[in-house]
This record gives sequence, structure tokens and C-alpha cells, in this order.
Amino acid sequence: DIAEGTYINCYSLAEIVIPAGTASIDAEAFRSCVSLSRVVIPASVEYIGANAFRECLGLAYVRFESSTPPELENVSAFEGPLRDYVIYVPAGSISAYTSAGYSNIPNATLEEY
Repeated sequence: DIAEGTYINCYSLAEIVIPAGTASIDAEAFRSCVSLSRVVIPASVEYIGANAFRECLGLAYVRFESSTPPELENVSAFEGPLRDYVIYVPAGSISAYTSAGYSNIPNATLEEY
């Protein structure tokens, strides 16, 4: 698991591939990592806490490896990028991510890969 606040304010972090086997990304784990532009989330992640990626102003690309969306504590997990960005989900899973609230994330568009 990635504990609450682990990388908060880590200004030099540009991209992260969450390690396979990680089950949760806790609240504020990557909050205010302003240079973070690319995130890959493995199928093992089942939960993303509030504000986990909030205020990651440079966020442009998020890719989920699981067809089953991780539980979002709330949409604040991904709030804060200053521009539109894309959340990539496996083919055939947009409806599941939409039902789980991912389509309500500000500035984010869901696309299949």
C-alpha cells in the first residue's frame, strides 16, 4: 500500500508506475506533486483515498490496468490539474468506471485503450 501523505509535495516526481501488488493508494499520497504528469495504476489497486492525486497540476495521463475500477473515496482524489487530461481504462470498461464516479472527475475524460 502507499500510505497517506507518502509523496505529498514531492515536486520533482514526474511519473509513477504504482508497483503491482499495491492494494490501496491512501489519502493525500501524491497530493501537490506539481510535476507529476503520468500515472499508471495496476490491477491490484482496489481503493484510492481522498485527495490522493489532488493538486497534481501537471497531470496529463492516468492509466488503469484493471477492468474493475478501484473504489474512489471521492472525486477529490484527482482534482486539480489545470488542463484537460485523459484517464485510460481497459477496453469494455468505460461503463464500469462511469458508474464508479470516474466520469465526475473535473477536467478528466475517460478513454479506452
